[in-house]
Amino acid sequence: RPPSITEFLLPLDWESGIEAFAHREQAGLETLRRAFDRVPACYGQPGGAWAPHVYPVLRRWGIPVYLDAGPWVNLDRRPHRYGDVLNILVVEGLLHIGIGRGAAGVARQRARMADVVERLRPSGGIVSLYAHECEFVTAAFWDGINFRAGKDTPREQWQPAPLVSADESETRYAAMDDFLTFVQALPDVEVVGASQAPAIFPDRAKTRAYTPDDIAALCAPLADAVTHQAVDGAFVSPGEIFSLAVGLLAARARTGAWSEIGVPLRYVDGPAQPPDVDVTSARLSPDDVFAAALRVEAYLDAYGRMPATVQVGPNRLAPANFLATVGVALLRWVDGAIEDVPVVRGRFVQADYVPAHIDWGWIIFPPCFDGDPILEVGKLQAWTLKPAS
Repeated sequence: RPPSITEFLLPLDWESGIEAFAHREQAGLETLRRAFDRVPACYGQPGGAWAPHVYPVLRRWGIPVYLDAGPWVNLDRRPHRYGDVLNILVVEGLLHIGIGRGAAGVARQRARMADVVERLRPSGGIVSLYAHECEFVTAAFWDGINFRAGKDTPREQWQPAPLVSADESETRYAAMDDFLTFVQALPDVEVVGASQAPAIFPDRAKTRAYTPDDIAALCAPLADAVTHQAVDGAFVSPGEIFSLAVGLLAARARTGAWSEIGVPLRYVDGPAQPPDVDVTSARLSPDDVFAAALRVEAYLDAYGRMPATVQVGPNRLAPANFLATVGVALLRWVDGAIEDVPVVRGRFVQADYVPAHIDWGWIIFPPCFDGDPILEVGKLQAWTLKPAS
């Protein structure tokens, strides 16, 4: 119902948007809890109404999976973690079952399903099937009947979606049953639900601590490109590397020595706004970097998100520049060669996995609706993005 999630979040800042989404959707969550006596296993946006502000609320509510289809975050068409939530959003095996196209349409998808499974067989992977329950009984979607092009029809004027005949409905149910029977009979295919996905894709990076050498090794490649890194078969997001580096530097600032105790992985959200950059010197002193780490650590503790800008001495650095600079310094500093370090301009390539523009074409969006500013917020939260292993 208008205004959609994307629409009402457009004018809000990060924190206000998070709380607005939680306030608006809380009643729906409670309805599901009462009906099913459990927290939902997953969340998917209504229609095309995606926004990154949703993810902190899903964590708060204990919903571990974002399961849907859409172009907003695409990490090489594989399951990924974004906002510390497992996302099955754009995957190699995405397939619309097509119930609304009738029995013949569903039957055609059997052949496509077999092709997808055969393509994934050498490596394994996820086939994400999607449909809508109304397709079993209606000839059109209810939201399009009542809210097309942003029209907020008064409740007393709402119209039900037109129904298909009882015979056609039974035919569609039978076609779905045949489709699922076919899927379950495919060799090497296991049918799972969203509630099983977290165990299939555990975040192994959270189960270990990181030594100074580990953190230096994770930071070193970021001088060339700020993106996720792999360690011992697990993945660490650039935001998690940022928090590890800050924690290590802050501990060194407090004690005067590199910690012998491993630093635990701490999740933080990405920045709430773009950086305000002002670089007045080409090199940074270790003392200024250590002092900056203490301030940033306090910020992470207070807000649970990265700062938009890192103040190092007289310089205001983008987080990507700070992390790339630390990437150059840490390998030498951990070995004892603590000296001034050149400011490195970090290329935050992780943001490229969130598009700058899409066609916001959901039927209830107003004509010419432009939700691209939401994607800019999504790019800031790409600091949290990493593959799900």
